[in-house]
Amino acid sequence: MKYNYLWKRIATAIIVLIFFVPIGAVAQPEEITICHYPPGNPDYPITRTISKNALEAHLAHGDTIGSCSTNNIPEFPSIAAPVAGVLGLMLLISKMKKKK
Repeated sequence: MKYNYLWKRIATAIIVLIFFVPIGAVAQPEEITICHYPPGNPDYPITRTISKNALEAHLAHGDTIGSCSTNNIPEFPSIAAPVAGVLGLMLLISKMKKKK
């Protein structure tokens, strides 16, 4: 008998939540994107999304609002050209050795 009562209470709570609580009424913490500078490794910042509640603490130790600059990571062409050159030279040298 106890279980019947419990299930009725649970069912009632679910019905109330589904039909009477607007979808937007459930508070979602607002988030913000920051550029986080790790304390032991500030040369390599990380773009992170945090709760607005944690923003003040991050700004206090030097993090900034917005995405981190990608200047620390070379673009594909600046990496691809030297790698292709080295691979080309290796292929050329290996073909020259086979001819001898």
